Amino acid sequence: RIFWLCAGALSILLAMGGATPLARVIYLLPVLNQFRAPGRHLIEFTFAISVLCGLGIASLAQHKIDTRLMRKIILVSSLGMAVLSVTTLILSGHFVRWAAEKGVELNLLSWAKEAVGVPLIIFVLAIAALMFWHKAPDSVWRNVLIFSIVIIDLGTFGWFYQWNYSRVDGSDLKPNANAYRYKDSLLQNHQRLLPTHGTLAPITELPPNLSKLWGIPSASGYNSLI
Repeated sequence: RIFWLCAGALSILLAMGGATPLARVIYLLPVLNQFRAPGRHLIEFTFAISVLCGLGIASLAQHKIDTRLMRKIILVSSLGMAVLSVTTLILSGHFVRWAAEKGVELNLLSWAKEAVGVPLIIFVLAIAALMFWHKAPDSVWRNVLIFSIVIIDLGTFGWFYQWNYSRVDGSDLKPNANAYRYKDSLLQNHQRLLPTHGTLAPITELPPNLSKLWGIPSASGYNSLI
């Protein structure tokens, strides 16, 4: 437990990049200084939290945690969520300005906003389901309930994820004139296309990975074969 708790805390600090002195220390280490995106250290955090959650659920299922301790856990969790909510409220002005610099309109003070409201709703549902499940962890229906809450939680994350704001329009899935112009030539000569702007290329430049959909061999893409 201590190992994974420390691993999770360390990964959070690493993911913050230049916001902490730790990033500079890591940059001086061979191999690790070649990593490009510090934010990807969150995958270690996710793994650590998953292990800790598994240990916690196992303890609950084995009746190692009584009602009194359960109430303390919920109290600490609720206080943590309250601190995060108040912090978001206090720093909302900074978030709005940072978003405006990136051309994004943000209003965190509206509780109807998904970024604020949905996590709070999921938290309340999870607390209620956990208390209900804890009283009889061997119950099939209570297990189904707690499992359903996990699916809903993951589903809300997936629903508001990248596909929702950077998806390709249906009209863009159809190959344009440039696709027909280059496809036959590339296939006949066993060559590949290399878009100048890579994954950021406009539709007219035959960007990956749409070029794969159109049957056009490309040397570009994410983790490209340049």
